[in-house]
Formats: sequence, C-alpha cells, structure tokens
Amino acid sequence: METHEESFQRLRLYCYKLEKMNLGTVQAFQTSLHSIIIIDVAYLKGKYLGTIFIYVGMDDNNQTIPIAFGVGKTESVESWSWFYQDSTNVSGTCRKCSRSCFHVVWYNIMTSYSVESINALSRDARKLPITMLIDFFRATMQRWWCQRRKGRAKSKKDITEYAEKVIDTRINKSSAYRVYQIDQSRYEVANQMKNGIVNFESRCFTCGKRKSSNIPCSHAMSEFNELRYQHCNTWVSSYFTIETYRSTYREVVFPMLLPAEYEQLEEMMVVLPPLMDKRQVR
Repeated sequence: METHEESFQRLRLYCYKLEKMNLGTVQAFQTSLHSIIIIDVAYLKGKYLGTIFIYVGMDDNNQTIPIAFGVGKTESVESWSWFYQDSTNVSGTCRKCSRSCFHVVWYNIMTSYSVESINALSRDARKLPITMLIDFFRATMQRWWCQRRKGRAKSKKDITEYAEKVIDTRINKSSAYRVYQIDQSRYEVANQMKNGIVNFESRCFTCGKRKSSNIPCSHAMSEFNELRYQHCNTWVSSYFTIETYRSTYREVVFPMLLPAEYEQLEEMMVVLPPLMDKRQVR
C-alpha cells in the first residue's frame, strides 16, 4: 500500500483522471437530483488529520447520493466558503441546489441521517491515505449506481417505490376523513386536526403538503376514495417517475486505472501533505 505522502503526491493526477472518466455522472446530477443538498463534516483518522466536507443529495426514491467531497484543515467559515466555491466550479449542481433550498418549503426527508450514513460508511476508510479515501467513495458510487440501475431496470410501475409508500400511508391516513363538495371542482376535506380544500381543476391543496413534497396529501387521497378515482399516481410530480429515476443512474461510474497506467502530465501540480495542528473536536 502506498504511503500517505505518496498518496498526496498523486492526488491531483488521480482527481484529473477521475473527472475525465466520469463526465456523465455530473450531467445526471444536474438533471435528476432533488433541489436540496445536505451538508456536514467528518474527521480524518490517518497520519494526517483534518476535516472532510460532504455534500449529499437525495434521488427520487429517497436514497442518498454523494455529490461532492473536500478535505480541509478545520471546520470553519473559510473552509466551507472554499469548498462551496470549488464545488460550483466543477459543476453547477451545488449552486443550483443550495439556491433552491431557500425558496421551497422542505420536504419529508431525514436530512441528518443521510449524511450520517455516509459518515458511518466511511469510518474505516477515513484512516486510509487520501487518494485511497477518495477512491473508496468512487467505488461506493460505482456499486450503488449498478445496484440501483439493476433494481429498477425491469420495473413496470410508473412511480418509485418511495412515492408508492408515501401514497399508501396517506391513503390509510385519509380513511376517516369527511368530504363535502363545494362546487364542480372543489371539495372540503375535514378531519380532527386540520381541514383542507382540494381543487381538482388546479390540483391545489390548501394544506400545502403537495407543494412541499410533490405527492398528493391525505386530503386529496380522501377525495380520490370518495370519487373512486383510480389514477392518483398521475398527480405525483414527474420527479418521482421511474423514467426520472432511471435517468439518474443511466450513466456509469467507471473504475480507475492502476497508478502505473496513469498518463503523466508535466504541468500537474503536486500536493504536499498538510501541516496539521491538532484534531478538531466537535
């Protein structure tokens, strides 16, 4: 196994090759991810200590997708600013997502769990030399992409499994609601906690649930039951369709060449191991 110092020396070349071999995955991020990013940090455990910064997104089946990783000395405003700027230089994804986060009401997502699962997954890998750590994340994405692509390749359903579960939960919740017609397209739906108005023509619900989650709320589900409406899936955002899910994982995450097979670039800057003061304690 290479030393930590050797790993730093080939880090820039590795990252250059990684980007060249996997351009398609960036395109998938730009078109298929939910408009939200989840951010956190974890701490390196090897010879050279430091902080790894993490951007994570969610796909339309509520699964975690790593977007970007960066390594800095400590968790600080300056380090986060550098990481954000550097990430948006590589792809517009992070800028697009972070901007969107402040303009929509979010979403039924366990955001802390998404990043913590990445931290737990990389617990042992964070002891490795830096290039091996980055390749661990690449290999994880290669495995996830393949598994998720196979998992939905033959699906004959219109929407993702996650969206179906949310719909089923809301249908069950709505079973005790009372429905009162207002006019040809609008209905009042009442329960013990909160009343709402369902507008079939505009597909608007006054509770705001569909706007925040892009899936019809329980008020709408009660109206579907009342009218024996069989096509509630068509009210789900196109984000949750199987076609969108497939497009997320259509591109392949490629493995890297052996270090001996790398094309050497004369002007490639060598990264030196950092001078670390002490481990940051949270």
